[in-house]
Amino acid sequence: MLLNVSYNDKQIRKKIETEVGKPFSLKERIELGGIGSSKLIITETSVQIHNLLILDNNRNQCNIEMRPN
Repeated sequence: MLLNVSYNDKQIRKKIETEVGKPFSLKERIELGGIGSSKLIITETSVQIHNLLILDNNRNQCNIEMRPN
């Protein structure tokens, strides 16, 4: 699943929570010392993802975030 989360969109947030669960609370994030990776540069993708990434001039990067479930 590849989604643009640059903007606060309730439908996208609900879709993410349905697929991977609700995010950690702020308190849990602090206790864990962070829940996400640093920015990861995308160097290789499938043809379908590549076709999405070339639609803009932004740097091709992503990150990974842990969820409780």
